[in-house]
Amino acid sequence: MKNSSHYASPFLLPPSTRNEKRNNRHEMNRHLRRLLILILILIVAAVALAGYSSYFPVYFKLPVPVWPLRDSNIDYKVLLLPNPLTDQTTLGMDQVYLSAYTHSVDAEFSHQLKIRRATSLAWRYRIDAKIEVHTSDDPHRLFFDRTTNLVPETIGSTTGNELTVGNAAVIRLSDYEPLIKEFLDQTGQHENFTLTLLMPVTVRAELPEGPFEFEDVLSLAIPLNQPSFTITKSVPLNSLRPQWHQIEFRLVFARLTLLIYPIIAGIAVLLMILLLLITRSRPKVKKNQAARRLKRKLQLAKGRLVLIADKAWEPEWCVAIADFKSMVRTAKKLKYPIFCYVDQTSTSLAAYFYLSYGENNYCYSFNGQLGRPTVTEDAPDATLSSSPEFVSVEERIPFLPETDDSPDIVLEHLKDGGGQDPTLR
Repeated sequence: MKNSSHYASPFLLPPSTRNEKRNNRHEMNRHLRRLLILILILIVAAVALAGYSSYFPVYFKLPVPVWPLRDSNIDYKVLLLPNPLTDQTTLGMDQVYLSAYTHSVDAEFSHQLKIRRATSLAWRYRIDAKIEVHTSDDPHRLFFDRTTNLVPETIGSTTGNELTVGNAAVIRLSDYEPLIKEFLDQTGQHENFTLTLLMPVTVRAELPEGPFEFEDVLSLAIPLNQPSFTITKSVPLNSLRPQWHQIEFRLVFARLTLLIYPIIAGIAVLLMILLLLITRSRPKVKKNQAARRLKRKLQLAKGRLVLIADKAWEPEWCVAIADFKSMVRTAKKLKYPIFCYVDQTSTSLAAYFYLSYGENNYCYSFNGQLGRPTVTEDAPDATLSSSPEFVSVEERIPFLPETDDSPDIVLEHLKDGGGQDPTLR
């Protein structure tokens, strides 16, 4: 007898299944066969695309991240007329100004842009003055607007990925008083006039993926016909997030002889046809659930398992065990071996586990289903099987004490108690 805690999986199958021979001449692994077919299809598609793009241009668009870093600012100061209230001639930013004492507004625009991976930058910008007339009750309702150019369009370029542009503009409030007076005389309504200085900046960046244009606008809003006013500036925010832009690409292949493409595609198609005709996927082997359950039981009895080559007892001549786990626990407690015989001659998977204790033999039969084996009429325990009284697992296998006694001490207790020690119950 050989003591082993593992069991070779081929012996878990019956001979009819284990010795079955397959003709694998035209059979392939289904995953390998599908992979080969997919590769051949991709080769045909790639050759067709390469042949088409070699003689006809193929364009497509892909989203490309662009990382612009902006740093824009508007500095301004207000020049005052001589007045009895103050000796100051200029006022700084973010203050409240009196229209009666304001002479002009000097504004200086600056815009810095840095684009990663850009090789060269070209820009253009200008400064415009836009007058807007809104109703007094609804500031979003526009009567009319008029735009005049203050600084002509300026064009430039530079190498690298960074540029800085800027210019200055001077606004005299007295230059717009005739326009305000003319509008009030014609309409007879007192509306709100706003003068907005606009500096649109357009930058064309040469990126490895292709050219791309950025457009930013700097603005400075000045109320005109108000007793007092404040100036509001607006500059583009510097965001660290990338901007995704659709850039057009052209697919370019080296032009080869025209006959090469159909030859390569034809060879791939021929191989695919041959693969489909002379090969087939290997059929799936249905998993043997009974063998898996038996393997788990063998793993559960690890350390106590002894494989035997002959059937030691017939299941009808021993006490049947309904719970295999309790059998394993008892064997480990007593430090007794569990004998196992795997029937390799039957058409279905069957295994028999034996545990010898005292004068009785306890067995557990496995045939793919749990339960007590069928008892024949000539068996000595046949009358017991027909009894309606249920025999529990505790009556079939004696309980052991909590202390880990050796088998000799346990047997001595059994002998002293006439075979049944009350302390073991």
